[in-house]
Amino acid sequence: NYVKQEGEFWEILKNIYNAIMYFNKDVRKVFDSLGEGFGDIGDLAKYAHEVQEEIDKSVERFWKEKKEMNGREIFVFKPRFPVGAVISSKISLDIKDKSLLIIEEKEKSYHIHARRRDCKENMAILVKRMVKDLENSSGGGHIPAAGGHFLKKDFDEVMERLKEF
Repeated sequence: NYVKQEGEFWEILKNIYNAIMYFNKDVRKVFDSLGEGFGDIGDLAKYAHEVQEEIDKSVERFWKEKKEMNGREIFVFKPRFPVGAVISSKISLDIKDKSLLIIEEKEKSYHIHARRRDCKENMAILVKRMVKDLENSSGGGHIPAAGGHFLKKDFDEVMERLKEF
């Protein structure tokens, strides 16, 4: 059961959510930009549009650049905005029978966004195994969705671990 993703309320919600990603280091700007009337989001729509373009571009890149490893779809990318969780959830609607790993490059680390709609692989266990005993790393979540992070210096080690299991 999914939320109906259309209509005025959905557009307002999506614009505010995308604006939060745009201003992720200073979310207060989002709330300060909101008007007093329902649907009055001020200048946020233009910032939200930039984030939506990044999401759409990243999804398109996924389909062109993804790699398969041990039956899992893997995509490593460096977006302008923190959109990894959004695109992993969006793509997982189309890939229900494979594990999906979106690995988002940050300034000093990588963030893992793992999804598996049919629950045939436990994403929390997979992510924990990927980052186990690595410096300044962590991972966890649920069977169909999990996340984690690890330092850039450990990228090759994490990819090797994925090859092993």
